[in-house]
Amino acid sequence: MKFSYIKLLIMTAIFPMANICDSLAQMSDLKAGNGVVKIASSRIIHRFFDTSPISPSGKYMALFRMPYEDHTPAPGDAGEVVLVDLQSGVERVVTTSRGWEMQLGAQVQWGASDQELYFNDVDISSWKAFAVKLNPLTGVSRRLDGTVFMVSRDGKKLASHNLIKSRYAQIGYGVIIPKELAARNVGIPNDDGVFITDTDSGKSKLLVSIQDIYDRSVPSIAISNPQDFEYYCFQVKWNPQGTRLLTTVQWSPVGGGARKRAVITMKADGSDLKTAVTPDQWAKGGHHVNWMPDGDHISMNLELGGKPGLELITARYDGTDLKTVFQPGSGHPSYHPKGLPLIVTDAYPGEMVTAGDGTVPIRLLNTETGIEEKLAGIFLSKAEGEFRIDAHPAWDNTGKYVVFNGLSDGTRSVFMASVDGSEPTPLYPWKVIGQLKTRDAKQIGKSSWSIGGETLDRDYTDYQSYKTYLGPLGAKRIRLQGGWSKCEKIKGVYDFKWLDAVIPDAASRGVFPWVELSYGNPIYEGGGDARLAGHIPTSPEALQAWDNWVRAIVTRYKDQVPEWEIWNEPDLNPTHTGREIGAFYLRTARIVKSVQPKAKLIALGMASVTRLDFMKEFMDYLKENDSLQYIDLLTYHGYAYNPDESYPKIEKLRELVWRYKPSIVFMQGENGAPSTPKEVTIGALRDQDWTELTQAKWDLRRMLGDHGRGIATNLFTISDIHYAAGDHMVGVNTKGILKTNSDKTIERPKMAYKAAQHVFSLFDDQLELQPGNPEVNQENLYAFQYKSKKGSNLLTLWSGEARPAENYNARMADITVTGEFKEPVLADLISGKTYAVPKENWSVKDGKTTFKSIAVPDYPVVIAEAALLH
Repeated sequence: MKFSYIKLLIMTAIFPMANICDSLAQMSDLKAGNGVVKIASSRIIHRFFDTSPISPSGKYMALFRMPYEDHTPAPGDAGEVVLVDLQSGVERVVTTSRGWEMQLGAQVQWGASDQELYFNDVDISSWKAFAVKLNPLTGVSRRLDGTVFMVSRDGKKLASHNLIKSRYAQIGYGVIIPKELAARNVGIPNDDGVFITDTDSGKSKLLVSIQDIYDRSVPSIAISNPQDFEYYCFQVKWNPQGTRLLTTVQWSPVGGGARKRAVITMKADGSDLKTAVTPDQWAKGGHHVNWMPDGDHISMNLELGGKPGLELITARYDGTDLKTVFQPGSGHPSYHPKGLPLIVTDAYPGEMVTAGDGTVPIRLLNTETGIEEKLAGIFLSKAEGEFRIDAHPAWDNTGKYVVFNGLSDGTRSVFMASVDGSEPTPLYPWKVIGQLKTRDAKQIGKSSWSIGGETLDRDYTDYQSYKTYLGPLGAKRIRLQGGWSKCEKIKGVYDFKWLDAVIPDAASRGVFPWVELSYGNPIYEGGGDARLAGHIPTSPEALQAWDNWVRAIVTRYKDQVPEWEIWNEPDLNPTHTGREIGAFYLRTARIVKSVQPKAKLIALGMASVTRLDFMKEFMDYLKENDSLQYIDLLTYHGYAYNPDESYPKIEKLRELVWRYKPSIVFMQGENGAPSTPKEVTIGALRDQDWTELTQAKWDLRRMLGDHGRGIATNLFTISDIHYAAGDHMVGVNTKGILKTNSDKTIERPKMAYKAAQHVFSLFDDQLELQPGNPEVNQENLYAFQYKSKKGSNLLTLWSGEARPAENYNARMADITVTGEFKEPVLADLISGKTYAVPKENWSVKDGKTTFKSIAVPDYPVVIAEAALLH
């Protein structure tokens, strides 16, 4: 029975052979349906053959992207830790790391659950290397004292050799710091060896030194003149049970020369040191030792003699029971994690199992039957040394998948093969035909999209750090705050240098500022507060000073700022009334118009969409003073956990305002979701946990929910905001679509940035919203139809029954729209992937198109004519 099951597993692994090739070599890339899938590309790798990059649940893959791949890493240069959702294909950067080298990156690997991801980093102020424990779903991380080469299966212990000195043993497997700070080990050190870090306490200790190994390991590895050699440990690995460790000790003459190596094993407490492979056994040739699933034996490539090439051997942890299990050996071999007699391995280009065509095989070996199957042939580039690409094939923990590195389109890429045919079911198991293209703001004529650039007036964000992201984002407008108190710190003296560095620059990038006139200025008695929810100025002196400042700022920027918003969230201050704000708004509006007659005026940045009493008082005041002409747009904020639940309230607000002036344009003046747990973020929506994925979903639903109802949107906000003491709140508001460092500089874009790029690039003034809504067969499913000015149809679609979730089972739905589609394509607005909609999923009849059995996630996707997207 056992043999039959193994035979079945081998047979199901025989897919049509895939060749993964360098595009420069003019060889075919992977083809759909051959059992191998490209997971990620562009300078990206998975870690090593002894750990799985697939998360314990099987949902995610954790990878590392290098900042470059053509030269030696420089100390302090940062790469990216990348998380790929294996169902949706969505890729996101969860953090960055300076603790990496070319072969294994930052040692990115999972702990016991999807909430535990470990990797190395370097503190560039002290050049200390350390491990990080990160929850990639929430962004919460903790620095640990030691480094990581391998995490125990239960996630409780990290094991590592000295990663700072690792390059003296073999380059590419440690971390980079200035070379002068990494002293060599001359002789046998008692302060270097195998290090263990407790992941709960974060404390690290030297478990056994190289001196301990030299003195106590059996058989002995002692030599007569150790003082003439440099000694290093290289790699440290847990067995699956967490009961034993292995490392290799290697020594080479001071000044250079041939090295000798031995495999050493020990108990988890550092006792029972055994030499599993002696220097004499290794001397003929060998490489890449690993634990077997039983935790009692090791496997390795070793040249024993008598046969050409390497043999795959196994041995007990103490070196006994050594035997050959397959020949020839090659590459990086590892046994099936469930104990089946299956080995997956690759090869180096010069090993005898290669085809001589520039590719190396991913080999599946059955040690019971002697059968070998080739899962794929991969091109690994002609680079050597630290720049080479090793496939490092690794089983996932179930034994169903093998992940490996390769070269595709001239860059490092990661692939996955299904060994038993049970690949993860993608959200859309259709043919991928392309990727949504994004456009710079300068390439877009007109659109209704704006991005928030708030709080520069209080120095809570850094424009100089985020300005290069503005143009590529694609929004045509940016909301800025004028900052009276920052402009006028001495009565009657204005300093506009900070705005001079922002407003012209944004406009030059094709992103036109609209400026909010606020807040108060405490240098004047009765001048109000220079913060959110502060009072408007009230004293005669302060009001006159306000008037003067408004006149000055509008005069200075009237040629670059077409729209002016007056105040922000006045209803947050409980002492403000609608009539009081109406009078203040009107005096300000008249000044703006006197300087810039063609300016558009924006009221009112309402925090709440339900304060109809406040709004009625405000509109009544303008009407009574025959001044409704002084309001062109009305902005509101109104955060909601489920963005789709906002609209009935917004419609009531529109109904009220339009009774006074139907031409007033409504605009969502500030809205966005946090990207971190409630313990991290501040501001609206802070009392529930968020992730970068749920932020991206929420932002998409708000943007396209607004757009489908003819409401312009200002996405809040470009950068995380660092509120300081003395304001309405203190801490980091993580609603930014750019993640910040502690000094407010930009660390990286979040998933929401890419999602916004897709929306801003696609939904410009060339798309026109069509009346009526498509027919759907599910409740709480939202759909809007558009038509391009060239006549192409487009449909937006999402499930909105609850707030966006990290994990969501898409609902299958049928949708009917007016118009005849010819070549429909579905676009995922988070990943940007586009899919050909299969013919069996759509039909045309009587001038209408019906889409059947379409998976609808809890964020918007687009169905459009192929010509419109590509």
